[in-house]
Amino acid sequence: MILTTVPIQEKSFQLVQRQLRRSLEGVDAYEIWLDALSKKDQTPERIFGYCSNWKSLTKAKLVLVCKDVRESGKYVGTQHDKAVLLLAAAEAGVDFVDIGLHAGPKSIKTLVRGRGKARLILSWHDFKGTPSSAVLKAKVEQMVILGADVVKVATTVNSSKDLERLVQLALRMKQRRQPHIVLGMGPLGILTRIFADWLGNELNFVSLNAQTAPGQLSLAEMKNFQTLFSLRP
Repeated sequence: MILTTVPIQEKSFQLVQRQLRRSLEGVDAYEIWLDALSKKDQTPERIFGYCSNWKSLTKAKLVLVCKDVRESGKYVGTQHDKAVLLLAAAEAGVDFVDIGLHAGPKSIKTLVRGRGKARLILSWHDFKGTPSSAVLKAKVEQMVILGADVVKVATTVNSSKDLERLVQLALRMKQRRQPHIVLGMGPLGILTRIFADWLGNELNFVSLNAQTAPGQLSLAEMKNFQTLFSLRP
């Protein structure tokens, strides 16, 4: 079943802790952005301890990301150091770790080898548009070859043709039983979020306050759409 996922971008361990203790109805997972933490907290030792604590606070799944400027994040370290932080999170028992394809094969292989029971999401974003079907297919194949447990593609939708390409991509992976997350950013991409379950997405991201991606719906809006289309009881 698709996991309704709330991103958390907080500056301290305690603020993340507070969010996790809320136990919101209808939330299946939390996506914690490590890059939002203060720099002194961005060490493998602290991340291991923090994630162990966070895991004990909630029954929801935990997804750990560490995004740099290319992914609209704040992390300024090397791709290798980013992978080491995510590896510490995986060792602490989180459910998913997410790293961008641009991190490179060496950093990705570090996570592939050491992720343990955590599932590895390899992600690729295009904040300007949606490329051709051939380019999308090539990106997916590259992520699968590198060892992704879940392939994530998020592009900006500027036209109905862009939306059509994303929907076709998602349905092809669904048919092939390739675990995936395919999301359209921007107002024209909202349908990929409303019908994320039908597209076979593993996770669907909703906001509580500020959006973490253009076109992201709030938890309340998503619940309304799910009721309207009978996507959830």
